[in-house]
Amino acid sequence: SLFDGHVQYWSGITNPAKSTFYALNRNVDYNGQFDFTPFKGTEGILKGLGGGFGLQAGYQRYALNQGNAIGFTNNGEASTNSAWITSSGIPFAEYNSNVRANGLESKFAPHLYWFGRFSFLGEYIVNTRELSNGTTTGQSTQRGYYINLSYYLTGERDFAGNGFQGYSTVVPLRPFVPSKGLWGPGAWQLAAQFSELNIGRGDFDRGFIESGRWTNRLDQLMTGVNWWPNKYTRLSFDYVWTGFNSPIPVNT
Repeated sequence: SLFDGHVQYWSGITNPAKSTFYALNRNVDYNGQFDFTPFKGTEGILKGLGGGFGLQAGYQRYALNQGNAIGFTNNGEASTNSAWITSSGIPFAEYNSNVRANGLESKFAPHLYWFGRFSFLGEYIVNTRELSNGTTTGQSTQRGYYINLSYYLTGERDFAGNGFQGYSTVVPLRPFVPSKGLWGPGAWQLAAQFSELNIGRGDFDRGFIESGRWTNRLDQLMTGVNWWPNKYTRLSFDYVWTGFNSPIPVNT
């Protein structure tokens, strides 16, 4: 951190492929995130306000579809991004087996937030990478964003430290611990997120993704109620709605 905690950052050079925890080859990436909290330490209403950006850049050369080498491609965190997958684990666009990352890849993601009793977090991302199927090469670009909103009905506040630690353990002001004679309501929070991801039409037009089978845009709404009877326990009740701009196969 810098300037009495008003600037936070992390930065590094890594060698795995995107979203993996091991090296597939000699890929090298720069990764970093920078966050700014200009009103940190003040007592005004803006003390929880901040923003910043994350970025990645490097050359990537690997097959998107690793076959049996990677066995978890349908859990919402695709290992080499051979498919675009919803948060509930359903792929809505899958690259053909002969597609490879073959060149410069970059990400840029600015974000803005305000943590407190009412919390807001928004992030926008642009992702680009060079893809090739052996005969055609082109730049693949995706754009997306999400907006999180939450509010404590019982008066608690999210930690207003920085963009790396905004959501933290909640300590109810009036906990519910019958074994200790505490019969408070606990902490109750309403939360919602809207997100959109548009992977573009370029990968379809170049034959990297089968046009008649998959779709290129995802819209998603998540709403929920969180209850912390005490700081050791949380119960969450969630609803997720996902919409696509054209039908997709859910099974096979």
